[in-house]
Amino acid sequence: MFNLNYLLISIAGVLTLAIEMVVSRLLIPYFGSSLYQWAALISIVLLSYSVSYLTFKRVVGKHYTLSIVLAALYVITMPFWVDVILLKLINLPFIPATILSSFIVAAFPSYIWASLLPLLQSRMDQSAGNKILFYSTFGNLLGIFVFTLVVIPSLGVKYSLFLIGAGSLLLLMNTIPKVLGLIPIVLWGSFSVGKTPLAKDVIKHKETIYQNY
Repeated sequence: MFNLNYLLISIAGVLTLAIEMVVSRLLIPYFGSSLYQWAALISIVLLSYSVSYLTFKRVVGKHYTLSIVLAALYVITMPFWVDVILLKLINLPFIPATILSSFIVAAFPSYIWASLLPLLQSRMDQSAGNKILFYSTFGNLLGIFVFTLVVIPSLGVKYSLFLIGAGSLLLLMNTIPKVLGLIPIVLWGSFSVGKTPLAKDVIKHKETIYQNY
């Protein structure tokens, strides 16, 4: 019988890499896509993983539902506040600005979702270690390819963030099964609120794969 924990680990794997790919697009208009920007983003994400592996019991372990909900809200609301912060950060020296901006957009959700790997692992049989790593890594691969090849080009960055945030609520299916019914409502509300009205003289607007959102 399939263990639900494996599904949760896979979903967390998808989310951790999906957010990294999406926020990289978010940062490009402000800091470009240079080696330094990618190094800063990857370093912040890995740092978040490292800290989560050490502290998961004290944070996510004790406040599981709250942590997942906060991560979802953080990502869903990001398109509404992140530009204000990034516009201020571009006035800083480039290296500190790239590190700080990467921290703001990626650290918190990456920390929460990465915590699920050791948390669920601690609740399972030790013999499941190989399968846990398989499902986590497989989720990572899905997060990269699905969002890079399909979701971001189709939906753009803003709506991709809405999708990731709503998808984060799937991690509550083991504690609050009824949350699955809320996900379509969250998506509908996010997409409705997130619609950007066309400027007065604009007839049609279409995002391309070369834009952020």
